[in-house]
Amino acid sequence: MTRARNEIAAFLSFAACACAIARAQEAPTLDQLAASVAAAHRVDSATPVTAFRADLRIEELARSAEEHRGQVELSVSFLDWKHPDTGRSYPLIRYKQTDSARSIEQGRDREDYWAYADGKLLDMRSREMATDLDHARRNIKLARQMLQFLDADSVLRALKEPSAVSAEDLVQGRAVKLPCWVVSGKLASFPLRQQEGESAEVEAKLFIARDEHRLVGIEVRPATKQDASATDGGNGKKSAPSQEGEFVRLTEHKTIDGRVVPTRIVHFALDQDGKRRVQLGIDLTTLDLGSKLEAKDFDRPK
Repeated sequence: MTRARNEIAAFLSFAACACAIARAQEAPTLDQLAASVAAAHRVDSATPVTAFRADLRIEELARSAEEHRGQVELSVSFLDWKHPDTGRSYPLIRYKQTDSARSIEQGRDREDYWAYADGKLLDMRSREMATDLDHARRNIKLARQMLQFLDADSVLRALKEPSAVSAEDLVQGRAVKLPCWVVSGKLASFPLRQQEGESAEVEAKLFIARDEHRLVGIEVRPATKQDASATDGGNGKKSAPSQEGEFVRLTEHKTIDGRVVPTRIVHFALDQDGKRRVQLGIDLTTLDLGSKLEAKDFDRPK
Protein backbone atom coordinates (compact mmCIF):
# COMPACT_ATOMS: atom_id res chain seq x y z
CA MET A 1 0.00 0.00 0.00
CA THR A 2 2.81 2.34 0.93
CA ARG A 3 4.57 1.53 -2.34
CA ALA A 4 1.42 2.31 -4.28
CA ARG A 5 1.06 5.64 -2.52
CA ASN A 6 4.69 6.47 -3.29
CA GLU A 7 4.21 5.61 -6.96
CA ILE A 8 1.06 7.74 -7.13
CA ALA A 9 2.86 10.64 -5.40
CA ALA A 10 5.79 10.32 -7.81
CA PHE A 11 3.45 10.28 -10.79
CA LEU A 12 1.55 13.34 -9.55
CA SER A 13 4.84 15.16 -8.95
CA PHE A 14 6.01 14.30 -12.48
CA ALA A 15 2.68 15.43 -13.93
CA ALA A 16 2.90 18.71 -12.05
CA CYS A 17 6.42 19.31 -13.37
CA ALA A 18 5.32 18.46 -16.91
CA CYS A 19 2.42 20.92 -16.65
CA ALA A 20 4.75 23.61 -15.32
CA ILE A 21 7.17 23.08 -18.21
CA ALA A 22 4.30 23.19 -20.70
CA ARG A 23 3.05 26.45 -19.18
CA ALA A 24 6.57 27.91 -19.28
CA GLN A 25 6.87 27.06 -22.98
CA GLU A 26 3.41 28.31 -23.88
CA ALA A 27 3.61 31.42 -26.04
CA PRO A 28 2.26 34.61 -24.46
CA THR A 29 -0.40 36.78 -26.04
CA LEU A 30 0.74 39.96 -27.78
CA ASP A 31 -0.51 42.06 -24.85
CA GLN A 32 1.36 39.89 -22.36
CA LEU A 33 4.53 40.05 -24.44
CA ALA A 34 4.28 43.84 -24.80
CA ALA A 35 3.85 44.21 -21.04
CA SER A 36 6.92 42.03 -20.40
CA VAL A 37 8.94 44.03 -22.94
CA ALA A 38 7.87 47.32 -21.33
CA ALA A 39 8.98 46.09 -17.91
CA ALA A 40 12.30 44.88 -19.30
CA HIS A 41 13.11 48.08 -21.18
CA ARG A 42 12.34 50.89 -18.75
CA VAL A 43 11.53 51.81 -15.19
CA ASP A 44 8.12 53.24 -14.32
CA SER A 45 9.46 56.79 -14.02
CA ALA A 46 10.95 56.87 -17.54
CA THR A 47 9.28 59.50 -19.72
CA PRO A 48 8.71 59.39 -23.50
CA VAL A 49 11.85 60.28 -25.45
CA THR A 50 11.66 62.81 -28.30
CA ALA A 51 15.26 64.11 -28.16
CA PHE A 52 18.73 62.89 -27.31
CA ARG A 53 22.42 63.67 -27.46
CA ALA A 54 24.84 60.86 -28.28
CA ASP A 55 28.30 59.95 -29.43
CA LEU A 56 28.31 57.25 -32.13
CA ARG A 57 30.94 55.25 -33.92
CA ILE A 58 29.72 54.13 -37.35
CA GLU A 59 31.63 51.58 -39.43
CA GLU A 60 30.94 50.38 -42.96
CA LEU A 61 30.96 46.56 -42.91
CA ALA A 62 29.63 45.65 -46.35
CA ARG A 63 31.96 43.46 -48.39
CA SER A 64 31.23 45.56 -51.47
CA ALA A 65 32.74 48.53 -49.61
CA GLU A 66 36.00 46.80 -48.66
CA GLU A 67 38.21 49.27 -50.45
CA HIS A 68 36.35 52.22 -48.93
CA ARG A 69 35.72 50.92 -45.43
CA GLY A 70 36.12 53.52 -42.79
CA GLN A 71 35.06 54.53 -39.34
CA VAL A 72 33.23 57.76 -38.61
CA GLU A 73 32.74 59.40 -35.23
CA LEU A 74 29.56 61.42 -34.77
CA SER A 75 28.52 63.69 -31.93
CA VAL A 76 24.77 63.90 -32.50
CA SER A 77 21.87 66.00 -31.23
CA PHE A 78 18.42 64.92 -32.41
CA LEU A 79 14.87 66.22 -31.89
CA ASP A 80 11.63 64.77 -33.21
CA TRP A 81 10.11 68.25 -33.62
CA LYS A 82 6.40 68.80 -34.21
CA HIS A 83 5.51 71.68 -36.53
CA PRO A 84 3.37 74.13 -34.50
CA ASP A 85 0.95 74.78 -37.39
CA THR A 86 0.46 71.27 -38.78
CA GLY A 87 1.52 69.04 -35.89
CA ARG A 88 3.54 67.04 -38.41
CA SER A 89 6.69 65.33 -37.20
CA TYR A 90 9.78 67.01 -38.62
CA PRO A 91 13.07 65.46 -37.43
CA LEU A 92 15.92 67.87 -36.72
CA ILE A 93 19.53 66.80 -36.42
CA ARG A 94 22.91 68.40 -35.78
CA TYR A 95 26.18 66.51 -35.70
CA LYS A 96 29.92 66.86 -35.93
CA GLN A 97 31.49 64.25 -38.14
CA THR A 98 35.12 63.26 -37.73
CA ASP A 99 37.02 60.77 -39.87
CA SER A 100 40.60 60.34 -41.04
CA ALA A 101 40.22 63.02 -43.70
CA ARG A 102 38.24 65.89 -42.20
CA SER A 103 35.96 67.30 -39.55
CA ILE A 104 32.68 68.94 -40.53
CA GLU A 105 29.44 70.03 -38.85
CA GLN A 106 26.17 69.22 -40.60
CA GLY A 107 22.49 69.11 -39.82
CA ARG A 108 18.91 69.76 -40.70
CA ASP A 109 17.04 72.74 -39.30
CA ARG A 110 13.48 73.95 -39.86
CA GLU A 111 14.45 75.12 -43.36
CA ASP A 112 16.63 72.43 -44.91
CA TYR A 113 19.87 70.46 -44.63
CA TRP A 114 23.06 72.45 -44.05
CA ALA A 115 26.81 71.95 -43.70
CA TYR A 116 29.51 74.09 -42.13
CA ALA A 117 33.26 73.76 -42.58
CA ASP A 118 36.24 76.11 -42.38
CA GLY A 119 34.01 78.95 -41.23
CA LYS A 120 31.71 78.71 -44.27
CA LEU A 121 28.22 77.41 -44.95
CA LEU A 122 28.15 74.86 -47.77
CA ASP A 123 25.33 74.07 -50.16
CA MET A 124 24.16 70.55 -49.21
CA ARG A 125 22.04 70.43 -52.37
CA SER A 126 25.05 70.83 -54.65
CA ARG A 127 26.29 67.93 -56.76
CA GLU A 128 29.60 67.92 -54.89
CA MET A 129 27.83 67.21 -51.59
CA ALA A 130 25.44 64.53 -52.80
CA THR A 131 27.17 61.88 -50.66
CA ASP A 132 27.02 64.10 -47.58
CA LEU A 133 23.31 64.68 -48.16
CA ASP A 134 22.73 60.93 -48.43
CA HIS A 135 24.60 60.41 -45.17
CA ALA A 136 22.58 63.14 -43.46
CA ARG A 137 19.35 61.47 -44.51
CA ARG A 138 20.68 58.12 -43.36
CA ASN A 139 21.66 59.56 -40.01
CA ILE A 140 18.16 60.93 -39.47
CA LYS A 141 16.69 57.52 -40.21
CA LEU A 142 19.09 55.87 -37.78
CA ALA A 143 18.15 58.40 -35.11
CA ARG A 144 14.44 57.83 -35.68
CA GLN A 145 14.96 54.09 -35.48
CA MET A 146 16.71 54.61 -32.14
CA LEU A 147 13.64 56.42 -30.77
CA GLN A 148 11.47 53.47 -31.79
CA PHE A 149 13.84 50.95 -30.19
CA LEU A 150 13.67 52.93 -26.94
CA ASP A 151 9.93 52.20 -26.82
CA ALA A 152 10.03 48.60 -27.98
CA ASP A 153 6.65 47.72 -26.44
CA SER A 154 5.03 50.57 -28.41
CA VAL A 155 6.39 49.02 -31.60
CA LEU A 156 4.73 45.72 -30.66
CA ARG A 157 1.43 47.43 -29.89
CA ALA A 158 1.56 49.39 -33.15
CA LEU A 159 1.56 46.23 -35.28
CA LYS A 160 -1.39 45.96 -37.63
CA GLU A 161 -2.73 42.51 -38.49
CA PRO A 162 -0.34 40.90 -35.96
CA SER A 163 0.41 37.21 -36.09
CA ALA A 164 0.20 34.98 -33.05
CA VAL A 165 3.33 35.04 -30.89
CA SER A 166 5.49 31.99 -31.54
CA ALA A 167 8.84 30.56 -30.47
CA GLU A 168 11.78 30.82 -32.87
CA ASP A 169 15.55 30.89 -32.56
CA LEU A 170 17.41 33.94 -33.80
CA VAL A 171 20.38 32.45 -35.61
CA GLN A 172 23.69 34.26 -35.14
CA GLY A 173 26.36 32.89 -37.42
CA ARG A 174 26.51 29.13 -37.91
CA ALA A 175 26.43 27.91 -34.33
CA VAL A 176 24.81 30.39 -31.94
CA LYS A 177 21.04 30.41 -31.58
CA LEU A 178 19.13 32.78 -29.29
CA PRO A 179 15.67 31.53 -28.17
CA CYS A 180 13.13 34.24 -28.94
CA TRP A 181 9.46 35.04 -29.06
CA VAL A 182 8.58 36.38 -32.51
CA VAL A 183 5.58 38.24 -33.86
CA SER A 184 4.92 39.65 -37.33
CA GLY A 185 2.65 42.37 -38.67
CA LYS A 186 2.62 45.70 -40.45
CA LEU A 187 3.99 48.98 -39.14
CA ALA A 188 2.40 52.07 -40.66
CA SER A 189 5.62 54.03 -40.45
CA PHE A 190 9.24 52.91 -40.22
CA PRO A 191 12.36 54.82 -41.36
CA LEU A 192 14.01 52.35 -43.73
CA ARG A 193 17.68 53.24 -44.00
CA GLN A 194 18.00 52.24 -47.65
CA GLN A 195 14.77 53.74 -48.97
CA GLU A 196 14.00 57.25 -50.20
CA GLY A 197 11.68 59.34 -48.08
CA GLU A 198 11.30 59.80 -44.36
CA SER A 199 9.43 56.59 -43.58
CA ALA A 200 7.40 53.82 -45.17
CA GLU A 201 4.84 51.17 -44.31
CA VAL A 202 6.65 47.91 -43.72
CA GLU A 203 6.01 44.27 -42.99
CA ALA A 204 7.89 43.64 -39.76
CA LYS A 205 9.03 40.64 -37.76
CA LEU A 206 10.17 41.33 -34.20
CA PHE A 207 12.48 39.10 -32.16
CA ILE A 208 12.18 39.27 -28.35
CA ALA A 209 14.74 37.34 -26.28
CA ARG A 210 12.82 34.80 -24.22
CA ASP A 211 15.04 35.03 -21.14
CA GLU A 212 15.30 38.83 -20.78
CA HIS A 213 12.24 39.99 -22.80
CA ARG A 214 14.38 42.47 -24.71
CA LEU A 215 13.95 43.48 -28.33
CA VAL A 216 17.03 41.95 -29.98
CA GLY A 217 16.15 41.99 -33.68
CA ILE A 218 13.73 43.47 -36.16
CA GLU A 219 13.24 42.42 -39.76
CA VAL A 220 11.49 44.89 -42.06
CA ARG A 221 10.48 44.84 -45.70
CA PRO A 222 8.56 47.43 -47.72
CA ALA A 223 4.89 46.48 -47.43
CA THR A 224 3.39 44.63 -50.38
CA LYS A 225 0.89 46.50 -52.51
CA GLN A 226 -2.40 45.43 -54.02
CA ASP A 227 -1.63 45.36 -57.75
CA ALA A 228 -4.25 43.70 -59.93
CA SER A 229 -2.17 44.20 -63.08
CA ALA A 230 0.65 42.14 -61.59
CA THR A 231 -1.50 39.17 -60.64
CA ASP A 232 -3.14 36.29 -62.39
CA GLY A 233 -6.58 37.37 -63.56
CA GLY A 234 -6.63 40.61 -61.63
CA ASN A 235 -7.80 38.92 -58.42
CA GLY A 236 -6.04 41.42 -56.17
CA LYS A 237 -3.34 39.12 -54.78
CA LYS A 238 -0.38 40.83 -53.19
CA SER A 239 2.58 41.46 -55.42
CA ALA A 240 6.05 40.68 -54.08
CA PRO A 241 8.05 43.54 -52.58
CA SER A 242 10.16 45.22 -55.25
CA GLN A 243 12.92 46.21 -52.83
CA GLU A 244 15.07 44.26 -50.44
CA GLY A 245 14.44 44.65 -46.76
CA GLU A 246 16.58 45.27 -43.71
CA PHE A 247 17.45 43.37 -40.56
CA VAL A 248 18.62 45.20 -37.44
CA ARG A 249 20.41 43.32 -34.65
CA LEU A 250 20.40 44.94 -31.19
CA THR A 251 22.92 43.85 -28.54
CA GLU A 252 24.99 44.98 -25.55
CA HIS A 253 22.05 46.51 -23.68
CA LYS A 254 22.79 48.97 -20.87
CA THR A 255 20.58 50.93 -18.48
CA ILE A 256 20.71 54.65 -19.30
CA ASP A 257 18.41 57.29 -17.80
CA GLY A 258 15.88 54.69 -16.70
CA ARG A 259 15.83 52.78 -19.99
CA VAL A 260 17.54 49.64 -21.20
CA VAL A 261 19.26 50.67 -24.43
CA PRO A 262 21.10 48.62 -27.08
CA THR A 263 24.58 50.09 -27.40
CA ARG A 264 25.59 47.92 -30.37
CA ILE A 265 23.42 48.04 -33.51
CA VAL A 266 24.23 46.15 -36.72
CA HIS A 267 22.32 46.70 -39.95
CA PHE A 268 21.95 43.99 -42.60
CA ALA A 269 20.48 44.10 -46.09
CA LEU A 270 17.83 41.41 -46.45
CA ASP A 271 17.56 39.59 -49.77
CA GLN A 272 14.29 38.27 -51.17
CA ASP A 273 15.27 34.78 -50.00
CA GLY A 274 15.92 36.01 -46.46
CA LYS A 275 19.72 36.00 -46.67
CA ARG A 276 21.31 38.73 -44.55
CA ARG A 277 24.27 40.77 -45.80
CA VAL A 278 25.99 42.90 -43.16
CA GLN A 279 26.14 46.60 -44.04
CA LEU A 280 26.75 48.86 -41.07
CA GLY A 281 27.90 48.63 -37.46
CA ILE A 282 27.03 51.32 -34.89
CA ASP A 283 28.47 51.63 -31.39
CA LEU A 284 26.73 53.97 -28.99
CA THR A 285 29.52 55.28 -26.75
CA THR A 286 27.55 57.93 -24.80
CA LEU A 287 23.85 58.75 -24.59
CA ASP A 288 21.85 61.48 -22.82
CA LEU A 289 18.08 60.96 -22.95
CA GLY A 290 17.27 63.87 -20.66
CA SER A 291 18.36 66.57 -23.10
CA LYS A 292 16.08 69.62 -23.24
CA LEU A 293 16.49 70.50 -26.89
CA GLU A 294 14.54 73.09 -28.85
CA ALA A 295 14.18 73.71 -32.57
CA LYS A 296 16.46 76.75 -32.37
CA ASP A 297 19.31 74.52 -31.18
CA PHE A 298 19.47 73.07 -34.69
CA ASP A 299 19.64 76.35 -36.61
CA ARG A 300 22.60 76.61 -38.96
CA PRO A 301 25.55 78.81 -37.98
CA LYS A 302 25.25 82.44 -39.04
